[in-house]
Amino acid sequence: MKSSSIFRMVLLGSILLSAMAAFSAEYNDRPYAREVVSHKFFDKQNLRLFGENTAAQTAALLAIQSHGAHMESRGRTLDGYEKHFESYGYGWGAFYRYGGGVGLNVFATYMFHVTGHHKLERWVPMVAIGHAAASTGYALRGSRQGIGGW
Repeated sequence: MKSSSIFRMVLLGSILLSAMAAFSAEYNDRPYAREVVSHKFFDKQNLRLFGENTAAQTAALLAIQSHGAHMESRGRTLDGYEKHFESYGYGWGAFYRYGGGVGLNVFATYMFHVTGHHKLERWVPMVAIGHAAASTGYALRGSRQGIGGW
């Protein structure tokens, strides 16, 4: 055998042995449950952020879809991924905006809340609001076709 193949086998074996040792070790303390939850999930601030996120996602959906006659392929979007959903009408646009823009963000916020990352819990809806606002602005003013507004 070549020395390079022996080295690869030894490296692979050491990785597998270290992984087996790591998985077989018992951990009595759960690091994700260290911090005590300091507030309820549906408190005033989270409800306000979720409401603002829903309003921003609705504005983005309406801004992109309302340019059907004025813009190429039912609206110009800032994000290339959302173009696949937004260009097929209100149904897929609503699925993208409310399923991904609201639903997944509430889920991610809840996961941060459960694991005790309360600062990240507040940032998730803020980032979603910023993305929706940027998409709305780009749909209304970001292209030559959208300069006239609605």
